[in-house]
Amino acid sequence: MVKFNSSQKLKSGVPLGGIGAGKIEILPNGALDFFTFLNNLDNPLTNSKKNKEAKGVLGFHFGLVVKNSRLNFAKLLQTVKIDNYKNIERIDFEGNFPFATLQFIDKELPIKVILHAGSFFIPQDASNSSLPQAAFSFKLENKTDEDVFISLAIMARNIVSYWGVGRKNVVRDEDKFISIDFSSINPLETDTLAGTFSIAAPKSNDREISYLAEFNLQKKAFHFEQNKISLKAWEYLLEFARLPNINSKDCVSSESFQLGAALCVETKIPPGVTKEIPIYFSWYFTNCSEGHFYQNNFKNTDEVIHYVHNKREKLLSASLGWQKKINDCDLPLWLKDALINNLYPFYSSSFWTKTDKFALLEAPCMCSLMGTLDVRFYGSIATALFFPELEIKEMRLFLKAQKQSGYIPHDLGHKRFGMPSCGTTPLLWKDLNPKFMLMVYRDFLWFDRDRKFLEEFYPAAKNALEWILSTDKDGDFLPDNEGCDQTFDLWPFFGASSYVGSIFLASLLAMKEMADIVSDKKTKHTCLEWFKKARENFVKKLWNGRYFICYNNGKIRGEASTVGQLIGQWYAHVLGLDYIVPKELVQKAIRYILSVNARASNFGAINSMLSKQEVDNTCWHSKNIWIGLNYAFASLAIYEGFTKEALSLAENIYQASAVSLNPWNQPDMIDAKTGKYLFGDHYMRNMAIWAIPFALAKENKNVKEMIDYIVHYDKQEF
Repeated sequence: MVKFNSSQKLKSGVPLGGIGAGKIEILPNGALDFFTFLNNLDNPLTNSKKNKEAKGVLGFHFGLVVKNSRLNFAKLLQTVKIDNYKNIERIDFEGNFPFATLQFIDKELPIKVILHAGSFFIPQDASNSSLPQAAFSFKLENKTDEDVFISLAIMARNIVSYWGVGRKNVVRDEDKFISIDFSSINPLETDTLAGTFSIAAPKSNDREISYLAEFNLQKKAFHFEQNKISLKAWEYLLEFARLPNINSKDCVSSESFQLGAALCVETKIPPGVTKEIPIYFSWYFTNCSEGHFYQNNFKNTDEVIHYVHNKREKLLSASLGWQKKINDCDLPLWLKDALINNLYPFYSSSFWTKTDKFALLEAPCMCSLMGTLDVRFYGSIATALFFPELEIKEMRLFLKAQKQSGYIPHDLGHKRFGMPSCGTTPLLWKDLNPKFMLMVYRDFLWFDRDRKFLEEFYPAAKNALEWILSTDKDGDFLPDNEGCDQTFDLWPFFGASSYVGSIFLASLLAMKEMADIVSDKKTKHTCLEWFKKARENFVKKLWNGRYFICYNNGKIRGEASTVGQLIGQWYAHVLGLDYIVPKELVQKAIRYILSVNARASNFGAINSMLSKQEVDNTCWHSKNIWIGLNYAFASLAIYEGFTKEALSLAENIYQASAVSLNPWNQPDMIDAKTGKYLFGDHYMRNMAIWAIPFALAKENKNVKEMIDYIVHYDKQEF
C-alpha cells in the first residue's frame, strides 16, 4: 500500500465514488476534498489552493469524544487546524484505490482509532463499480482497563444548488438508519448542482444516534473563510455529550447562511473490546445532460444506502479479491501499488450516462475532452481489461463519429457527447486512424475473438485504412506529417515520422489479420504490399545506425531520439503481431533510449534527446517527460528482454508522483529537471502502466495467471 502521513501535505487523496458517478477524496490529513459528484467533474469543489496542501471542504468533519471517570478526550479527527477547535496530532495513511486506511495518533487519545474508507471497484462488474457513495467504517478499540463512552460526530454542509437560499436539511428516522438528506427547494431547471446527498448511520442495539439538522457554519456576513467557521453541533456535543435531535425542516431564507448538520453515534466500549461504527455518504445529482448510469438502478440516496449496507460484505469481498491476487503476485512492491492506484481515473475522469454512453476524459479540469482517441490508445488497455462492456460502448461512439472520408475524430466532444472534434490543432492528425485500427484488433482478440464484434467494426477500420493511405503524398508508402498533427500537438513533425510511421506499420499488420478473418483478400493484399514498402522506407529514411530519428521529409530532418519512436512495435507485441522492423534494429534503438533518454533525468525518460548531453528544446513536449509514454516504452523494453532497466525506469516515473505529493492526480507531463507537474490532471494515458504486466506475463506464469484472473473475474450475484 502507498503510505503517507499527515505531515507530508499531500495535494490529492484517494477518490471514493463510482464510475461515472463523481467522487470525493479522502486525504492523509483526515479531510474530505475535491468533490465532483455535483456534476462538476471539470471544476471540483475545494477550498484548497492549486499545487498546495489539500485542506478539505469546509463543513465536512469527523470528531471524537471519549469519556469515563478519568478521561475527557475531544478532538476533530483531522490535522488541519480549523478556527480554535482542537484537532488530532497525527494521522498515518495507507492508500489502495479505492480504499484508504487512517490511523489517528495523539498522545491524549486513550483508545485505538482506525478509519477504513472506501468504495467498490469490481472487475467485469461495471454496474456495482458505479455506485454513487462512499463508505466509512470507524474501528474503536478500548485499550484502557475500564469502560469508555464515545461519541462519534459526522458533520456535513449543505452544498446543493448554486445559491444558499432554498437549501434544506431533513432527518429520516427509519427502521435501519438515521439519515440526513441535504437538498434545495425550487432549483432552476438549469442548475446542475441541484440534487440530494445524504449521510447515514445504521441503528444498532448497542448505540444511540442523535442529530442536529440545522446550524450556521458561517461566522461573518458575506465571508465564509477557511479558518473562521462555527461548528455549533460540535460545541453542543462537547457540552452535552450528545446532540439535541432538532430538525425544523425549514429552508434557508437569507444569504450568509452556510447550512450545516450533524449526526452523533454514541456507544459504550468495555475494556479490550473493539467496536465498528459504519457511516455512509451517498449522492444523487441527475440534473445534467443525459443523466447518470446509476439512475437506472436507484431512485434516490436512500435506495443506494440500503443497497450498500445490505450487500456490503459481498461488495467489499469482490473489491478486495483482485487486489489480493495482485499483491500475491511475483511483482515488485512499487509495481503492485502502481497497478492498483493508477486505476483512479475510473472515478475521477469518467462519464457514464443514463442513456448508456461511456467515456473517460483526457484530463477533466485541463482538457475536458471525451474519450480523446490518441490518449485512450494507451489508457484503454485498463478499460478493456477490467470493463470490456465499457470499452465497447466507447469504441461504438467513435464508430458512429467516423467522418464520411474515413477520418476518425480526435475525441467525442468537450464535456459532452455528440460534438466530436478533429483535433486540437487545425491539421488532421495522422496517428488517430492507425490507433483506431489497432484498438479494434485488440478488442477483437481480447473479447474472445468475437466474430460479431469484428463484423461490426471492420468496415470502419477499412475506411480508416483508406484514409490514412491517402495521406502519403510523396510515394514512400508512409503517412506524411505536416506539423503538429499527432498526439504531441505542440511539436511539429514533417514527412515520415518514427512515431506515426511505427504505429502505421503495426496497424497494417493488424488490418491484414482482420482482412484475412473476414475473407477480404483485396485489403489483405493491400496491407501486405504497403507494409513491405513502408517498412523498407521507414528504415531507409529514419534509421541512423543507432536509433530511428524523429522525422524526415527529404528536406528537413528531425535528428532526435524520441521515446515514442517504436510505439508501434510496442502495440504489435501487445497484440502478438510480427516485428515492424528487423529485431536487431528494435533492440539497438531500445538500448540507445535507455542509455540516453532515460539517463538524462532522475524522473523518467526525456521525450526527445539530440545527444547524450543535449536535450531537444524544440518545445515543452520534446524537452520533458510523458508519464504514460514512458510506461508504454518500458513495456516494449520488457518484451525485448530489458526487464531490469525497464522496471527501474517505470519505478522512477511512479515515484515522481510521491515526490510531488500528488499520487491520485497525475498529469500527462512532468518537468525533466524537477519532476514538477506540468500539464494534465487525473490523466487517462497513465493507465498504460497496465501494459507492463502484459509484457512480464510473456515469461512470468504467475503474472499471466493474475491477468487471466482479472479477465475472468467471477461476477457475484448481488
